[in-house]
Amino acid sequence: MELSIGGGVKSSRSKGLQDFIAERFSYFGIGNFPSTVGRGQKINLSKAKVRFSGEGSDLSDSVKSLVSTVEKTAGLPRSQDFLLPRNDMSSKAAFTLAEVLITLGIIGVVAALTLPTLMANHRKQVVETRLAKFYSVINQAIKMAEVQYGDKNYWEPLGEYFVLDENGQPTTESIPLAWVNKYIMPYLNGAEVSAHERGGQAIIKFSDGSLAKFERASILFYPEAKNYTGKDKKEDAGIQYFLFFFNPSASSSEYALHYNKGIEPYAYGPASRNPDNVSILKNDSGFGCSKEIPRNARAYCTRLIQLNGWKIPKDYPLKF
Repeated sequence: MELSIGGGVKSSRSKGLQDFIAERFSYFGIGNFPSTVGRGQKINLSKAKVRFSGEGSDLSDSVKSLVSTVEKTAGLPRSQDFLLPRNDMSSKAAFTLAEVLITLGIIGVVAALTLPTLMANHRKQVVETRLAKFYSVINQAIKMAEVQYGDKNYWEPLGEYFVLDENGQPTTESIPLAWVNKYIMPYLNGAEVSAHERGGQAIIKFSDGSLAKFERASILFYPEAKNYTGKDKKEDAGIQYFLFFFNPSASSSEYALHYNKGIEPYAYGPASRNPDNVSILKNDSGFGCSKEIPRNARAYCTRLIQLNGWKIPKDYPLKF
C-alpha cells in the first residue's frame, strides 16, 4: 500500500513504522500503532512516498485502518490515500469558560483601579486648558473694547444686578447683561449670552463647552457647563467653578492684584498684598482654597492655578 504525504519526508530507513506514524500524524490523535507493525518490516521512503511491504496481513489491515481514520478526521476523499503532514495542519486552541471568566475578572479589577485616576486626570486637563483660554479670550476682548470705549477704568461699573428706577427700586434691566453685551460679546466668536432666569446675572456659553456667569464684579467660570446649576452654595468653588474678578479702578492695597488690569483671579486682602504667595488658608474675610473652607468661599483656588502657569499644582488642596 502507498501513502502520499504533502512535502518531502526526511527520516531514517531504519526508523520503526510505529514511531514514524506517531511522529508525523499524532496531531490527529490516532494514538500509537500496534507494536507488531514495525517488526521485521522495511520502510522505503522516496520523494514523500511511503511504501509498506512485507508478509502477513496485519500490516496491511492496520495501515488501511490508519488511512481510513485520518481521512475521516481530515475530511479527505477516501480514494486519494492522502495524508497531510502534521505541521501543515493548524490547531485551533479554545479557552475554557473558567479561563474566560478569570480573564474578565482581572480586566474588571484593573479597570476599577485605573479608570477613576484616568478620568480625574482628564478632567484636570480640561480645567487647565479652559481656564487659560477663558482668561486669555476675555482679557483680549477687554483690550479690543478699550479701543472703542476708552480706558476700562471709566466703563460703567458692575456694582449692581439691576438698573434702579426713579424710586430706587430694581427694574427688569440686567446691568451685567447690558455690560457683557456692550463690552465683551462683540469681540467673542462662537459664544452665546443670556440673562439668568433669576437675579439678573449674565450667562455666557462658549463653544468649547464652558460657561461664565457675570454677577456684579465677580465672574464665576465653569470649565464644564454641565456643572452649572444656578445655585452657587451647592457647587464647589475650585472644582466645579473658578472665581475671577473685574475691578480695575480699585487703588487700595487690598485690591493690588486687580488695579488697572482686566479680569483676574479673585484675590482680596493678603492674597492681593502678596500676589506671588497666596495662602491656601482662609484670610480675615474667610476666603481661601482648602477643603476646610465652605465650598462657596474657596475664592483663591483660581489664583493658585494661575501662579502655577495655569496647571493644577500637585499639592492642590482639593480633589477632583
